[in-house]
Amino acid sequence: MQMLYPLHYTIKTTSGAEVTRVANYFPYALTAILSIAAATIAFIEIGKFENRLLQLKMAALNSLIMMLAIGSSVYFATKLIKANQLAGAYDFGLWLPAVAMVSNLIANRFIRKDEKIVRDSDRIR
Repeated sequence: MQMLYPLHYTIKTTSGAEVTRVANYFPYALTAILSIAAATIAFIEIGKFENRLLQLKMAALNSLIMMLAIGSSVYFATKLIKANQLAGAYDFGLWLPAVAMVSNLIANRFIRKDEKIVRDSDRIR
Protein backbone atom coordinates (compact mmCIF):
# COMPACT_ATOMS: atom_id res chain seq x y z
CA MET A 1 0.00 0.00 0.00
CA GLN A 2 1.31 3.43 -0.92
CA MET A 3 0.39 6.66 0.78
CA LEU A 4 1.41 10.12 -0.36
CA TYR A 5 1.42 12.72 2.39
CA PRO A 6 2.43 16.39 2.15
CA LEU A 7 5.86 15.75 3.68
CA HIS A 8 6.58 12.11 2.87
CA TYR A 9 5.79 9.19 0.63
CA THR A 10 5.34 5.84 2.41
CA ILE A 11 5.30 2.36 0.90
CA LYS A 12 3.88 -0.29 3.22
CA THR A 13 4.44 -3.94 2.28
CA THR A 14 3.11 -6.98 4.09
CA SER A 15 4.70 -10.40 3.75
CA GLY A 16 3.13 -12.83 6.18
CA ALA A 17 3.19 -11.38 9.69
CA GLU A 18 5.95 -8.90 8.86
CA VAL A 19 5.05 -5.34 7.91
CA THR A 20 7.71 -3.20 6.27
CA ARG A 21 7.42 0.55 5.85
CA VAL A 22 9.72 2.57 3.67
CA ALA A 23 9.33 6.34 3.91
CA ASN A 24 10.82 8.92 1.57
CA TYR A 25 10.76 12.33 3.27
CA PHE A 26 10.49 15.54 1.26
CA PRO A 27 10.49 13.79 -2.12
CA TYR A 28 8.97 16.74 -3.94
CA ALA A 29 10.66 19.62 -2.12
CA LEU A 30 12.19 20.97 -5.34
CA THR A 31 8.76 21.56 -6.85
CA ALA A 32 7.52 23.22 -3.66
CA ILE A 33 10.56 25.51 -3.43
CA LEU A 34 10.20 26.56 -7.08
CA SER A 35 6.47 27.20 -6.66
CA ILE A 36 6.97 29.30 -3.54
CA ALA A 37 9.75 31.25 -5.26
CA ALA A 38 7.49 31.93 -8.27
CA ALA A 39 4.65 33.14 -6.04
CA THR A 40 7.02 35.37 -4.05
CA ILE A 41 8.49 36.92 -7.18
CA ALA A 42 4.98 37.50 -8.55
CA PHE A 43 3.91 39.39 -5.41
CA ILE A 44 7.10 41.49 -5.43
CA GLU A 45 6.64 42.12 -9.16
CA ILE A 46 3.15 43.53 -8.60
CA GLY A 47 4.55 46.09 -6.16
CA LYS A 48 7.18 47.34 -8.63
CA PHE A 49 4.66 49.10 -10.89
CA GLU A 50 6.68 52.34 -10.84
CA ASN A 51 9.74 50.69 -12.40
CA ARG A 52 8.41 48.91 -15.48
CA LEU A 53 11.83 47.75 -16.72
CA LEU A 54 12.50 45.96 -13.42
CA GLN A 55 8.99 44.53 -13.65
CA LEU A 56 9.78 43.12 -17.11
CA LYS A 57 13.00 41.51 -15.86
CA MET A 58 11.21 40.01 -12.86
CA ALA A 59 8.47 38.66 -15.13
CA ALA A 60 11.08 36.95 -17.32
CA LEU A 61 12.72 35.42 -14.23
CA ASN A 62 9.31 34.35 -12.94
CA SER A 63 8.49 32.66 -16.26
CA LEU A 64 11.74 30.71 -16.06
CA ILE A 65 11.07 29.61 -12.48
CA MET A 66 7.49 28.60 -13.32
CA MET A 67 8.74 26.61 -16.31
CA LEU A 68 11.18 24.77 -14.01
CA ALA A 69 8.37 24.11 -11.51
CA ILE A 70 6.13 22.67 -14.24
CA GLY A 71 9.00 20.55 -15.54
CA SER A 72 9.82 19.13 -12.12
CA SER A 73 6.12 18.46 -11.44
CA VAL A 74 5.74 16.52 -14.69
CA TYR A 75 9.00 14.64 -14.04
CA PHE A 76 8.03 13.59 -10.52
CA ALA A 77 4.45 12.71 -11.52
CA THR A 78 5.67 10.58 -14.43
CA LYS A 79 8.26 8.91 -12.21
CA LEU A 80 5.60 8.14 -9.58
CA ILE A 81 3.20 6.74 -12.18
CA LYS A 82 5.89 4.50 -13.70
CA ALA A 83 7.17 3.29 -10.32
CA ASN A 84 3.71 2.18 -9.25
CA GLN A 85 2.68 0.91 -12.68
CA LEU A 86 -0.60 2.75 -12.50
CA ALA A 87 -2.69 4.30 -15.21
CA GLY A 88 -2.18 7.83 -14.03
CA ALA A 89 -3.39 11.10 -15.41
CA TYR A 90 -2.12 14.61 -14.92
CA ASP A 91 -4.78 16.28 -12.85
CA PHE A 92 -5.99 19.86 -12.54
CA GLY A 93 -3.38 20.93 -10.00
CA LEU A 94 -0.50 20.02 -12.26
CA TRP A 95 -1.65 22.42 -14.97
CA LEU A 96 -2.42 25.43 -12.74
CA PRO A 97 1.18 26.68 -12.95
CA ALA A 98 0.81 26.65 -16.75
CA VAL A 99 -2.19 28.97 -16.40
CA ALA A 100 -0.09 31.21 -14.13
CA MET A 101 2.71 31.23 -16.69
CA VAL A 102 0.35 32.26 -19.50
CA SER A 103 -1.06 34.99 -17.26
CA ASN A 104 2.48 36.16 -16.53
CA LEU A 105 3.27 36.33 -20.25
CA ILE A 106 0.10 38.33 -20.91
CA ALA A 107 0.97 40.71 -18.06
CA ASN A 108 4.46 41.08 -19.50
CA ARG A 109 2.99 41.99 -22.87
CA PHE A 110 0.78 44.70 -21.33
CA ILE A 111 3.68 46.07 -19.26
CA ARG A 112 5.74 46.36 -22.45
CA LYS A 113 2.81 48.06 -24.19
CA ASP A 114 2.42 50.53 -21.29
CA GLU A 115 6.15 51.29 -21.36
CA LYS A 116 5.92 52.02 -25.09
CA ILE A 117 2.98 54.39 -24.54
CA VAL A 118 4.89 56.25 -21.79
CA ARG A 119 8.00 56.58 -23.98
CA ASP A 120 5.91 57.82 -26.92
CA SER A 121 4.17 60.42 -24.72
CA ASP A 122 7.57 61.67 -23.46
CA ARG A 123 8.70 62.13 -27.04
CA ILE A 124 5.71 64.34 -27.85
CA ARG A 125 6.54 66.84 -25.08
